[in-house]
Amino acid sequence: MTWFADMSEISERLTTARKRAGYEKAIDAANALGMRPSTYYSHENGSIGLRAQVAETYAKKFKVSLEWLLTGKGDAQMDGAVPYDIEVAGLPLLGSIQAGHWLELGYAQEEAKTEMVPIIRDQRFPHAKQYALRVVGDSMDLDYPDGSIVTCVDFADSGLSLGEGLIVHVERHRAAGQLIEVTLKAVERRKGKLCLVPHSSNPAWQPFPIDSQEGETTTIAKGIVLGGWSPQPLPRPTR
Repeated sequence: MTWFADMSEISERLTTARKRAGYEKAIDAANALGMRPSTYYSHENGSIGLRAQVAETYAKKFKVSLEWLLTGKGDAQMDGAVPYDIEVAGLPLLGSIQAGHWLELGYAQEEAKTEMVPIIRDQRFPHAKQYALRVVGDSMDLDYPDGSIVTCVDFADSGLSLGEGLIVHVERHRAAGQLIEVTLKAVERRKGKLCLVPHSSNPAWQPFPIDSQEGETTTIAKGIVLGGWSPQPLPRPTR
């Protein structure tokens, strides 16, 4: 894996490329890339090194030459038409989401390997962070079966409020926040209260009120599900 540690000049070109691409603020670029703003800031201000794979992602997103971004040589702009794979850069797959699966805080916050899935960003939220999650288990299998990919918009960025009809990515914290469950649930009204409801073939999964306090358990909305996709298995090639 190649790293570019001397970021003094690369960071200046990255800032130039970002502004030429129409992202006046660094946070808008980070959201469009589906990455943590702090990670993007650290590259643009030159405080940490840059992986070659990430540099290529920046070059594609900002439509500049990778050689120019890394070395300053050549023409900054890409030659010819913009390749199809740049227009459909995809969304970052941030991990799996599974009801009933509790993780210790430190493990849950470990940096996952960046993987992209070939799904176009939802243009209704042009400046909001968007990302994908892999569904594990059967707690929402009537909508998104095991192995599906769901696409989400960051709840805080979306400008939306929790309401009936939404499916949400939520985190449930317990043991003073040291254990985290990451799950999908539908927002529905039950007996006059907004609840988080499973759409499951398994009767073991039960709804619970959004504002419920089950002992030390608290619930935090992280994202709004925009859609889903189930990768289809491909037949093995015949000889």
